[in-house]
Amino acid sequence: MLKSYVANNGGSRFVDEAIYRLGMSYIGAKEYPSAQVEFERLVRDYPESDSAGSASYRLGEVLFDQTRGKDFDQEYTHKALEQWQDYLVSYPGHWLNATAQRRVAEVRARLASKLADAGHLYLKLKLPGPARVYFRRVVNEYADTPGVAEARFGLAMCDAQQGRRAAAIEQLRQVEADHPGGELARRAASERARLERRSG
Repeated sequence: MLKSYVANNGGSRFVDEAIYRLGMSYIGAKEYPSAQVEFERLVRDYPESDSAGSASYRLGEVLFDQTRGKDFDQEYTHKALEQWQDYLVSYPGHWLNATAQRRVAEVRARLASKLADAGHLYLKLKLPGPARVYFRRVVNEYADTPGVAEARFGLAMCDAQQGRRAAAIEQLRQVEADHPGGELARRAASERARLERRSG
């Protein structure tokens, strides 16, 4: 019914709301690409609509719903992040702003974690050069996420593999100080002790 109404009432004052409801119906049916089309249409063709702000936020949702697992390419994760950031700029004060800010933080943490995982994989392969590139990206691009602590630990391990034991020990000591009592601090202390024994 909504599809028919939208198709046959392009000039109606209610068509924008119908498009929004059609998009939400597609979400309910888990037809995310179809929902994406409707929300994009609403934001593009009816920017002054009362539903445009919500459609802009929901567009981020349906993009994220098309993402694959963390081990796969994160194209749609990046698209969702960009959409939520654009929504926050375009619709300040909108009732979904707080939710979008939380989603932005969650997605940034996910992307940082993926980069850190790649860095650790290179460390396991004894390739500290490429590993350092990934860890440095986390520090430079995602410093506001929990993943930055893991990246700093990774950078210390890069130093250790490249023979810079003093620098590695100092970085590990800093990780311990910054995260007292946590699992990361325990790992840092263990690696530091191992390096100190080798240095001795």
